[in-house]
This record gives sequence, C-alpha cells and structure tokens, in this order.
Amino acid sequence: MGPKARTGRAAWRWVGWFYLPLVYLFVFLPSLIVVLMSFNTSRLSFFPLEGLGLGWYRKLFANRIMWEAARNSLLLGLATMVLATVLGFLFAYLIVRFRFPGKELLTSLIMAPMLTPGVIIGVSLLSYYYSLKIPRGLGTTLLAHVVLALPYTALVIASRMQGFDVRLEEAARNLGASEWTVLRRITLPLLWPGILAAALFAFTISIDEFIVTFFVIGERSVTLPMRIYSGVRFGITPEVNAMASLMLVFSTVLLGLALTRQARK
Repeated sequence: MGPKARTGRAAWRWVGWFYLPLVYLFVFLPSLIVVLMSFNTSRLSFFPLEGLGLGWYRKLFANRIMWEAARNSLLLGLATMVLATVLGFLFAYLIVRFRFPGKELLTSLIMAPMLTPGVIIGVSLLSYYYSLKIPRGLGTTLLAHVVLALPYTALVIASRMQGFDVRLEEAARNLGASEWTVLRRITLPLLWPGILAAALFAFTISIDEFIVTFFVIGERSVTLPMRIYSGVRFGITPEVNAMASLMLVFSTVLLGLALTRQARK
C-alpha cells in the first residue's frame, strides 16, 4: 500500500470519527430529551428545568385511560407478533422450498402492504369492514396489524432460509427422523435468529401503528399511539413524556434480552 493510499485511509478515518458522534447525537438526543423532560416538575416541556421529580410518573400510573390504551397496544402487539410470525414462516417456507404456478403473483400480493401508503390500506379495510357489516374493534385492528407485519416477517425469515443447508434435513430423514422431528430439532433451531428478528419486527410495527389503526379500531377502543396523539394535539405534557420514557425502557430491555439470548446461543 502506497503513501497516498495510507493517507487517504487516515483521512477517511478522521472523517468517520467526526461524523459518528454527530450521527449518534442526532439519533439518541431526542429520546434523551424526552426522558429528561419526564422528570421536569413544570407542566411545560422546555428548558430550563424548574426541578426534577417523579410527580408525572405518579400521575401517569393513576391514569386509567392511558393504561387501558397501553394494555390494548400490548395485547395487539403480542397477538400480531405470534400470528404474523407463524404466517410469515409458513409463507417463507412455501416460496423458498417449492415451485408452483403463480408463485411470483402470490409473493407480490403478500409484499404489497410494504409499498402501499397506510392511508390507502386503512380506507380499504374500512370499506371492507363496512361492506360486510363487521363491527370495528380490537379484532379488526389485529387483522390490519397482521396484514401490515406479514410482509416483514416473511421477508426476514425467507432471507434466513435462503442460506439454509437442506442437506442437514436430508441427513436427519435418512437416519429415520420424522418430518415433525426434523422441523423441531433441525429446521426451527437453525432458523431461530431470523424468526426472533421477524417477531420483534411484528411487535414493533403493531405497537407503533397509528394511521391504519385510526381507520379500523372503532369508537370504543383506543391504542397507546392514538391516546398519545390525542394528548399532544394541544401541547406535549410531561405525562406523555413519562409514558414515552417507559416505552423506550421497555423496548430497550426487550431488545437487550433478545440480543443476550442470541449471544448465549
């Protein structure tokens, strides 16, 4: 390597050291500000802080409407995670392992929600529910969330399955293992990182979804993003910051547990 090449690499290294902190600052600073403002004793989410305390967290824990919305979001997230991951695995297994007429068309239909604006999906599902006279609620919202999350779970699992060595399954069958044993002892353990990533994708999509939920949830139910939106229309309160901070901690802990479990394996 010549002197010019070494000089160029050194220059790019310094550029990286300069921009990397800026990128991290741009990504994490808003979240840190939200957490800090949740401890502010003032109702105004502005600097300078009047004081620090846990008053807004105590008020949040006494807010029955907010926790009902959080419960609905958690139930929807868990149900979406299970259904979208199972359906995504089945679809990925189908398109990777088999050839059949209409395979490309089926793949395009499953992946279509990734490229379709949420407003269009919401209006379409709303019209569909109205035409069949299906009452809107958490059930209709769950169906919408599964539709939104399915392309991501199928894509993640299919990507993992592309590099799968099918000779391992063939060897197990040659040794007398049943199809269920091959699936349980060979296929699923080797695909587990992709399945776990797909499940986290589905859970995150459901917890964060607002636009489509607004159209399909009805009047009697509410999710956490909708409740937060209704609370910030006239200004961001520290109570909303407290809930956002708890969601951030929950997401961080969930991701940390998933990464720790994967690292141990």
